Amino acid sequence: MSTPPYHPLVQKAAAADFDGTGHADYRELVARLQTLAEANDRVTFLDIHHGGDHEFLHEDFANPDHLYKFGAAKLTARLVKVVESTER
Repeated sequence: MSTPPYHPLVQKAAAADFDGTGHADYRELVARLQTLAEANDRVTFLDIHHGGDHEFLHEDFANPDHLYKFGAAKLTARLVKVVESTER
């Protein structure tokens, strides 16, 4: 499981995502997903969004909530590392 990266401007916006979820509610969702993953060794949770504090730049986005090809390549490389590290 993972949170998707949103444009860095979301970090300063009133909502944590473009569905209008507040930052406190988003943090609660992340905490619940982390707890779920910790309770099940077959589940991995990756908080890619990190409240907007992530490695994706403005140029990585096609629009506020979709990555452009450069951002998609960056995300894919990160996910490949996670999958490779969790393979059994």
